[in-house]
Amino acid sequence: MLIQHRLLFTALVLSLCGTVGFFSAPTPANAATNNTSAAAQVAEVTDPGELTAAEAFGNDQALLQDVLKPVGNPDGQPYPANTLMKTILANNRNSLDISNPDIQDFQDLIKLKGMLNVLVIRNQTNLKQNNGLSKVLQIIDSENPLKLGLINDELTTQDFNQICQTIITTPGAIDTLNVSQNKITDFSQLSKIYNFKNPETNLLNYFIAWGQKVTTPLPAATVKNNTITLTPATLFAYQLNSLNQGATHGGTTQPDAFFYRARNHNEPDGTDDLTDTTPTSLVNGTNHYNEGLLSPPEQNNLFPDENNQTHYIGGDYFNSLNYDQSPYQIVATQQYASSVAAEYSNYSFTLDTPLSTDTKMYNIPSTTKSVQLRVMYSEAVGASITTTPGFTQDYEIPLNWSSTGNTATSSSANTTTTTSNSSPNTADTVSPKGTVVYATKKIGLYNGTNFTKKGRQHWYRKQPRINRPMFKVTGYANSTAGRPRYLVKDVNHRSKTAGDEGYITTQAAYVTPVYYRKAAKKITVINPNGVNAYRNKSLTGKATHYRQGQTLRVKKLVKHNLTTRYVLTNGRYITANKKLVQNGRVAMPKRLKAKTAINRYRDVNFKHRQKYYRKGTTLTVKGWDFSANGTKRYRVAHGYVTANRHFIKTIH
Repeated sequence: MLIQHRLLFTALVLSLCGTVGFFSAPTPANAATNNTSAAAQVAEVTDPGELTAAEAFGNDQALLQDVLKPVGNPDGQPYPANTLMKTILANNRNSLDISNPDIQDFQDLIKLKGMLNVLVIRNQTNLKQNNGLSKVLQIIDSENPLKLGLINDELTTQDFNQICQTIITTPGAIDTLNVSQNKITDFSQLSKIYNFKNPETNLLNYFIAWGQKVTTPLPAATVKNNTITLTPATLFAYQLNSLNQGATHGGTTQPDAFFYRARNHNEPDGTDDLTDTTPTSLVNGTNHYNEGLLSPPEQNNLFPDENNQTHYIGGDYFNSLNYDQSPYQIVATQQYASSVAAEYSNYSFTLDTPLSTDTKMYNIPSTTKSVQLRVMYSEAVGASITTTPGFTQDYEIPLNWSSTGNTATSSSANTTTTTSNSSPNTADTVSPKGTVVYATKKIGLYNGTNFTKKGRQHWYRKQPRINRPMFKVTGYANSTAGRPRYLVKDVNHRSKTAGDEGYITTQAAYVTPVYYRKAAKKITVINPNGVNAYRNKSLTGKATHYRQGQTLRVKKLVKHNLTTRYVLTNGRYITANKKLVQNGRVAMPKRLKAKTAINRYRDVNFKHRQKYYRKGTTLTVKGWDFSANGTKRYRVAHGYVTANRHFIKTIH
């Protein structure tokens, strides 16, 4: 009987852990030289925590590397591979942060079932391969509730539904679920595990899904007087049906959960980023958004002057969104609208127009092709957000401009703009029609020539030279005050604003031609991807490639249509685009030395950390680039490091 029990136990452990080597001596060092048979060693293992990391996670070396990372101390030294799993988990407070993008197989995580308090798996592109998500979900255990974060893992609505079904079949297994920064477009299955009206029936304590990286298309809306009207009940039925309508603010009953805002200028509201990278904070959602934007908003133009109680007021702007402004507004239900109207009636205020639960977005510039809405659910309005449940969804609405009720320019401009092909009235040296200019400082793109706030379509912030926004000049105009303007088309092909048309300044201090007009004796390649040299002026017949940082000798500058080319001393042609090459010699360091401990990242935005370098480490510099925020980085072998001189010293 004892032998049978022993054999059954051996089979069970093998099925969970795979065929791996086990140790029988009391220390990992002895285990490395022990010649006891695998079957005998397996029989002596009574707890997966007694396995070394190498034994437990030998099927995928990238996963093993993440297991060996010290959680909460990213600059600390990794654990040796022969460290017992129970020791690693104890030091990590039973938390794991899995972020290595090279992981292919998540099967070994099953060996930690019931042993983890917090598990974060983020920045994965392979999680959906080889049933990776199913393998991860096998780790949940109803007797040991888990805080689970699946963040930036390319998860779709189908994956989210699979997660919900797993929670339903294993109630109590997950305490907190964070699926932020994925591609989920439909949260309707959430109602089966998370009840906004009755938290006592929840299968989760907290649900978080900020910053989904997809935009859901909605039917087109017709624009009248630069305003569109929508019906929230048809757009956000799931959210509205789930509202908690029992809260009161200022004596008025209103929902305290769902909000929405116009999202047309990409003003940050904090719901796109997870700023704290410790596992517990990633799961709990610390620092996800700016609390100031979440205070219960006032309805524009709704509240009367306190000293004039006989003044009647209109409901035109109740439940409305201003295209030019970013605050969240309350998603108004009919119950909320009725309670607000009753409150005004009690104070002898007269509404000259009724309060509508239809959403209006006004001040839409006339050249706008579509508008965006962001809907947000949050349980903690204006309160602490350490563990705030919530999620966001983004919607895009194409616009149909009616033939009446809209002027040729923005309603904010109140002028008719006249464009021409001739140069504007200006002392500045303007670029010819058809050429390309770029912005050297922060500028705006406007739908009229008077440059008003309401007529501004986009801000283009100041960028490093290689990332400056470009515009094709298609015409000229003057404002009513006689100031010259370019009529342009946005030609930033990888930008959301690509193809937009409008007016920008012609001032040379803000915009300048993209192509050089005067030759230099030497030029330096500044494009991170380098440039090609060609046999022909039309840049055909590739001859060779020059990498970033190379200095080239120039023979002359020649014109080609509306652009220019440099002719090198070897007779080859290269572009004269200022975003790709720079006149003169641009010094690039050969090496850098770390003044403090630094990290290497896979990407220029420092989202995927790869390696830790100690103080004094010397690295070879292969080039430079800039983050999305304009911060300079040095490119080294296999990734990027900081260019901040407080942390590194360059060696030329």
